[in-house]
Amino acid sequence: MNRKNMIKTKNYCKSWMLLMTRKEMLTSPRNKHEKSLSVALLIQKQIACSLPKR
Repeated sequence: MNRKNMIKTKNYCKSWMLLMTRKEMLTSPRNKHEKSLSVALLIQKQIACSLPKR
């Protein structure tokens, strides 16, 4: 994968993460447990995004 594509993927991931975070905020869970769960999911997504795509 060339550098240009890497940057494109990273930017896509970043904007996607922001979009997801905004969605999570809009549909904010009622209790703290749910919130921490959605945060954990977001972190997992972020890690998946930061990993180089094969």
